[in-house]
Amino acid sequence: MGRAGISWALSGILVALLVPGAAAAAPRYSATALGLPGFTWLTGVSNSGVVAGTIFDLSAHGTATTWQGGVATALPQLPGGLDARANAISPSGEFIVGEDLIGQNFHAVLWHNGVATDLGFLPGGGFSGAEGVNDYGVVVGVSGTANCPPAQDCSHAVVWGRLGLIHDLGALRGDAASFAGAVNDHGTIVGYSQTSDRIRRPVVWRHRRIHLLPTLGKLGPQRVNVASDINNHGVIVGSAATIRLHYVAVYWRHGSIHRLPKPANAKTATASQINERGSIVGYLHIPRRNTRAVRWTPQHRLTRLTRQVTPSGWVLRVAAAINDHGWIVGGGSFNGDQLSYLLRPAL
Repeated sequence: MGRAGISWALSGILVALLVPGAAAAAPRYSATALGLPGFTWLTGVSNSGVVAGTIFDLSAHGTATTWQGGVATALPQLPGGLDARANAISPSGEFIVGEDLIGQNFHAVLWHNGVATDLGFLPGGGFSGAEGVNDYGVVVGVSGTANCPPAQDCSHAVVWGRLGLIHDLGALRGDAASFAGAVNDHGTIVGYSQTSDRIRRPVVWRHRRIHLLPTLGKLGPQRVNVASDINNHGVIVGSAATIRLHYVAVYWRHGSIHRLPKPANAKTATASQINERGSIVGYLHIPRRNTRAVRWTPQHRLTRLTRQVTPSGWVLRVAAAINDHGWIVGGGSFNGDQLSYLLRPAL
């Protein structure tokens, strides 16, 4: 499991909602602020309660950080590292992945047992980033490739196996680039493939063979069609484009695409992560109200998380990740201050 597409998620692409007439009341959550106001981005929470993320300084340089029991611990940087970012944590909490800036280029990093390991990149690639990791330490992400023109995006989805060896996952036939954002414990990987015109199509790699996932039929340079996460049951979540450059949160099951519900006043929506119980988190964009964090239940009922949080004063804008116990991390504001949060279901 992992953080897929956080870069495009941060640009404001996600959604969620409350379905009228739900049979049971949604659970309430207690919210805890983590990190520094305005300078922290949380990307994952393990089943053991370890939160991973990044604290940025005034120069936008990051320190990869974990939190447990409210206590923050900075992760070690690579030798010469200048800007370390934690992008995902494995469900057990044993492995954390991200990248660190060395010179002018980012290098994919695996943190394990307090040690930072440079995962390297494809021959001639020059840069890499790790985006997802499973409980066996298999890491997925992206790497530069050799002989890529400066103005062209030729980066490829890659996987680092248990021995840390890198493998090029390739792209769809004729495409210029690809991206891998998440991997489950069976080794199935999800992400997208991209044409030279920057048209993105959702894909899944099984046994390192790429397969195109169905879309809603709307493709183009400004269309969002991305698979962002997969659980061990093989359910994939992400976003798919509709008419008028809108997009909706979707899930793929048994090779078919299905829309997740969204409120009528939401312009766009996406799903960022799914847990083993089938709960999905994400956020929506509502005109004149910015983004709002949401959760879909395993029955695909939607809840606006801000309405379920104590103490009052929180506005939850992004839900980035959820663990199997229903703990959620993301970003929002509390009494006007920008803060990252951890939600725990109230007992």
